Amino acid sequence: MPMKFNIREMAKHLLEPGQTLSQRAARGGVWVFGGRIAQRGIDFVRLVVLARLLMPEDFGIVGVALLAVSVSGIFSETGFRLALVQRKGDIREFLDTTWVVSVMRGVILGAILFGIAPFVAQFFGNSMVSPVLRVIAISCILEGLTNIGIVYFQKELEFRKQFIY
Repeated sequence: MPMKFNIREMAKHLLEPGQTLSQRAARGGVWVFGGRIAQRGIDFVRLVVLARLLMPEDFGIVGVALLAVSVSGIFSETGFRLALVQRKGDIREFLDTTWVVSVMRGVILGAILFGIAPFVAQFFGNSMVSPVLRVIAISCILEGLTNIGIVYFQKELEFRKQFIY
């Protein structure tokens, strides 16, 4: 007997939070996978738009600036959010501290990137890297202001909400 796939039934199961941990984990996995696919799609579109708008030399400049931002971000990750996700019990009392650390990290990282921009430009032999990196450094500050409450989505395996956010 062939199996029939009922789209409505599948959607109903994906939208319900689930009762058991295994149900929540399975549904969460589907939403995480969907979120990653959506993010990769958005990244691809952004890359195509940048490639279309920028000259090859300019595209390289943006690439160098983004490389500096991502390297500095990797070495400055605090792990506070992951600790909140793994912590048992109520985490409300730690949210303010985690948010303040996130804001401070963003400001410090943005200031460091702003300050080292001329040196990065000199290292790569292109003076145009400096102003681009300084503008991108502002995004580090804004990233630090991200809502810390989304930790609850991960803690409770509510990845559908994180996907929508």
